[in-house]
Amino acid sequence: MAWLALTGLLMPIGILTEVYFGAPPVFVLIGAMAMTASVIWLGISFFKMKTQTISKKVKLNKMTNAIGIEKDKVEQLAPKLNVLLAHYFIFYQNTRGYHWNIKGDKFFELHLKFEELYNELCLKIDAVADHILTLGYFPELIIRNTVNPQPLKKVM
Repeated sequence: MAWLALTGLLMPIGILTEVYFGAPPVFVLIGAMAMTASVIWLGISFFKMKTQTISKKVKLNKMTNAIGIEKDKVEQLAPKLNVLLAHYFIFYQNTRGYHWNIKGDKFFELHLKFEELYNELCLKIDAVADHILTLGYFPELIIRNTVNPQPLKKVM
C-alpha cells in the first residue's frame, strides 16, 4: 500500500500548481483522499497486528509461563527452588552465627571470611527468590513449610 502514501504527495504538488499556475485543486483533493485512505489503512493494519499478537500471547500463556517454560516443568521446578532457598537460608544463618561466635588466634581472619561468605549467600538467596517469582510462584518464607531442618551439632 505504499503507492497510496505516495499518491498523497499529489497534495503538496497540487497546492504548488494551484498557487503558481492557477490550476484547479484536483491534485490537492486526490492527494488528500490518498493520505486519508493510507492513514486509515495503517490504522486497520496496526489493529490487526495487535490482535494477532495478543491472541498468540494468550495461546502461549496456556502452555507456558511468562518466560516461556512449560507449566508442567515449572510446577516441578518451583518447589525444588523453594527447597534450595530454604537450604541457602539455613546455611546463611549458620554462617552468620559462626561469624558472630569466632574465637581464637585467627579471629580477625575468620571473622572477615565468614562475613564475605554470608554476604555472598545473601545475594544467592535473593537470586533464587527472584527466580521463583519469575516462574509465577512465591518464595516460601517459613523454612519448616519447605524442609524439615535438623538440629545442628555444635561445632565450636
